[in-house]
Amino acid sequence: MEILCDFANKIINIEIPLTQHTGKIRIKERNTFECYGMPVATRQKQFDIRHYVEWQIGYDTTAVNQLISQKNFCFFGANGNYKTLYELSEIIFYGYKLNFIHQNDLIELQKSINLYNDNCLIESVLKIEKENFVCEKICNIDFYASKVKYPLLVKEFTQDYISEIIIRERQYAIGIQAMLYYCFPVGSLIPQPNTPPLIGRIAERNETAILQISKNNFHIFFEILKIFGILSIQHRYDINQILEIILKN
Repeated sequence: MEILCDFANKIINIEIPLTQHTGKIRIKERNTFECYGMPVATRQKQFDIRHYVEWQIGYDTTAVNQLISQKNFCFFGANGNYKTLYELSEIIFYGYKLNFIHQNDLIELQKSINLYNDNCLIESVLKIEKENFVCEKICNIDFYASKVKYPLLVKEFTQDYISEIIIRERQYAIGIQAMLYYCFPVGSLIPQPNTPPLIGRIAERNETAILQISKNNFHIFFEILKIFGILSIQHRYDINQILEIILKN
């Protein structure tokens, strides 16, 4: 994913893939955010107003993998890895340089996320629930059946622009983890030059479109950063490090 800052026009442009269905960005379909989103085969099905982008947005990456990985932009994350700014933190950094936010906004954010005790953070408050087993016969075979409930939080920024936080088991470690997704309409994306509007057609092979961030919608990403700061002890540590880096640069 490429994030470019247009300082002359005070705009941040992010290239969003439309045909990659196994990465951190997926195109899905639903009528309202209360419905379960289903993946869309964008090379076969025309885009319509029910389609949205689900972006599992991150805020850091291994320092050697990123162009912005100059030493003064690097830090050791809560997991001990050497990290640098990426995705959300890049957006916040560029927004700071474009004066979408100011030094005091970053300082106040840092103060606010550190007000809360560890047991008040999202991962500490929300728990995965499992119902008791009951007998269930399927195709004449007796089973014990149960249901697992995964907590889901939804933060609505404006209509159709939301953040979803779901609690799941960690894949490669013990415990649970909160995963955050930013969801927004496909129709809000800007097609590449000489490309028709997205709604009403299928995606071209390897097509991308532009998510444009200006002063008008930057507040969404600043709010997402705040949510990351209260997700867990580890996330809060990382966000504190990122805020320190942005303030120093």
